[in-house]
Amino acid sequence: MAPGREDSADAVVDLVMRSIHGREARIIAHEGAGGIDGLLVWSLLPWDSSITGIRCSRISLLGGEGLGDMLSAWREVAGSEGVEYTTARLPCGDECHGARVESLKRAGFTRLEEIVYLSAPTGRTHDAPADIEQAQPGDMEMIREVARRSFSFDRFHSEPLFSREVADSIHEEWARNSFAGRADVVLMKKGPEGWPVGYCTVIVPDMKGAVAGWIDMLAVRPGEREKGKGRRLVKGAFYWLKARGIAEAALCTQSGNLPALGLYNKTGFREYATAETWSLRTTGQGCS
Repeated sequence: MAPGREDSADAVVDLVMRSIHGREARIIAHEGAGGIDGLLVWSLLPWDSSITGIRCSRISLLGGEGLGDMLSAWREVAGSEGVEYTTARLPCGDECHGARVESLKRAGFTRLEEIVYLSAPTGRTHDAPADIEQAQPGDMEMIREVARRSFSFDRFHSEPLFSREVADSIHEEWARNSFAGRADVVLMKKGPEGWPVGYCTVIVPDMKGAVAGWIDMLAVRPGEREKGKGRRLVKGAFYWLKARGIAEAALCTQSGNLPALGLYNKTGFREYATAETWSLRTTGQGCS
């Protein structure tokens, strides 16, 4: 079951910690009179760095006491490692939120977006949608093209640092990476010509305590929207997960992405947590 709203901050912490699974996490601790009372967890992002051409990192956890001190220590370490761009995705609504926001602002971060996490039971779907099929390696290039044309609300397109071309290429490579092992399945909806007009990627939980399958990407080509194709793809993801004994699906989107939120509301998703993404552009030496 998805957490209740009172547990939403803990839910986001769990999600962001899962997001660094497979990456080397770095920890900066603040020590008070009674011992460690604050933590900052961050990691380098090799994949983001390879696509954007700048050295990227992510702060996944920032909480407790000494927030400013930990951010100052992080700036020194990140600067020495040549980090040029950092995002921090952190929960909203917890008792540390106000102090965290002020500390990020003082450190030079700017608010980029608000993220909404949603979940839905997969049991709503009883039959496999006949028009949704599993994509094969030969479909990858056409699906990459759908990915390149279909996103605009995400943090890459919202970040002034990245051109539209770079932001589009990130999603194109994200789709390619889904075929290379990031996703457990790529589902697609074909048009009359036999070409994919929409797709979604699904990840099966492989960590202890994870109960929901994750819908990682969902896109429908512009010009093919408002025709029920997104809803069919969601139904296909539900059926695929349910067939594997997974009772819940989860995903996230931007709070400003009203078309996506409308689709998810119609397909049974309900919000259970929110987070904010903050970003900082640095020089890579001294993080000035």
